[in-house]
Amino acid sequence: MNYLMIIKQPQHMKQLNLLLFFLFVWILPTIAQGHQGNKEQIKVEKIAYITTNMNFTVEEAQKFWPVYNQFENQRDAIMSQRRQYMRKCDEVAALSDTEASEILTKLVELNKQEIEMVNLYQKELTKILTNKQVLKYYQIEHNFRTHLLHKIGKQGQTGKGKK
Repeated sequence: MNYLMIIKQPQHMKQLNLLLFFLFVWILPTIAQGHQGNKEQIKVEKIAYITTNMNFTVEEAQKFWPVYNQFENQRDAIMSQRRQYMRKCDEVAALSDTEASEILTKLVELNKQEIEMVNLYQKELTKILTNKQVLKYYQIEHNFRTHLLHKIGKQGQTGKGKK
């Protein structure tokens, strides 16, 4: 099967974009969780990175940032709930089967909520930006996460060398 053919089909493009965006959205909060002291700095860097690379018009920026902030706040709330459930998993052996089942159900529900939120977010973004601009934004989000991973990796290597 030629996977490029699947990607080129319009009906699969939206699904692929949503899947990629969902995966990317999941990575940054996980990284930021381990570096709470740097969370605000990461947010500032991310906003600067998006602003620099998107080249919004004044009108686009005025419409984009409130939608972006709303999405980030909702995503943070979901991630916070996910972390609470994952903390309960720290002692998996101590959980009953019923408790484990309840946690799994809650985690799946949070994933569903996040997917619904991403769908709504994309619909809102396409009211503000062209489809190409939305794809560019997703690419910029991905590039920022890659940059952040490299930065954290370098800090980890530097930290190991100092011990």
